[in-house]
Amino acid sequence: VIFTALCVALTVHLLIPEFSLLTGLLLGAIVAPPDAVAATSVTKNLPVPKRIITILEGESLVNDASSLILYQFALLAITSGKLSWINLPLNFIVMSGGGVVLGLCASLLFMYVLKKIEEATIVTVISLLLPLIIYISAEKLHISGVLAVVSCGLHLSWYVSEITSFQIRFKLKEFWDVLIFVLNGVIFILLGLQLPELTKLFDAEQLWHLIGDGFIISSVVILARIIWVFPMAHINISLHNKYSKTKIEVGGDLNKHLFIVAWSGMRGMVSLAIAMALPLTLLDGTILPMRNEIVLLAFVVISITL
Repeated sequence: VIFTALCVALTVHLLIPEFSLLTGLLLGAIVAPPDAVAATSVTKNLPVPKRIITILEGESLVNDASSLILYQFALLAITSGKLSWINLPLNFIVMSGGGVVLGLCASLLFMYVLKKIEEATIVTVISLLLPLIIYISAEKLHISGVLAVVSCGLHLSWYVSEITSFQIRFKLKEFWDVLIFVLNGVIFILLGLQLPELTKLFDAEQLWHLIGDGFIISSVVILARIIWVFPMAHINISLHNKYSKTKIEVGGDLNKHLFIVAWSGMRGMVSLAIAMALPLTLLDGTILPMRNEIVLLAFVVISITL
């Protein structure tokens, strides 16, 4: 995510000089995270190994958290006009680490609570409220709410078969499948309603220039993922083969699987949501620079990758 965001920041700064590197980084943070729902929707009717689908679903949790933290930093720096490049890595570590610790603590607490509850409806309500409680608590402590929710969810999921019955898990899955479908639909409808008004803010020449730039940025987003996946996978495999008794074979099916992972970088709900969440003004009341351009470029990248 960070690699993709930096590539996008540099590209958009070169394409559109009005974009500062920081504003480019904000756009990069928006379009960097791939969408798990889009990827799994495309692959569900194809003979793709379950391990690949698990990777595509699992990576989105960490990727979304990383992009949202990067988005928060870039947006805060732009709106406040202050950014310390020295303190940035330290703040990133504190926010991330604090979020993970809070999430794990919350998970241990709620594991104890859920063991005492046998009513599926109550567990479903708790599953809906729990992320909100953790997120708000984390934000009050100025740590990453997203990572707190993700770490809590992951930890709970490892032990969910021990603390809940199959009937409860079945009802939970049905509820969350419907809710995710509705949320995806609502976000795309909202963008669809906003897009006609957005395009009216540009004359025809500006609009076509931005769409052309969107194609170039989309290519960068797609290539950045491919460039990252193959070398990193082979480095991980070589380290695994060096220190583990079980060996992973390189070649044939592995490269096919890596290509599927590298190519499954569709952008979707998270990118749409945080693009639309951009504030209209800075802290001093002036208009957020390049906001309309950022939203339009994000929409182009999402459309092309889908």
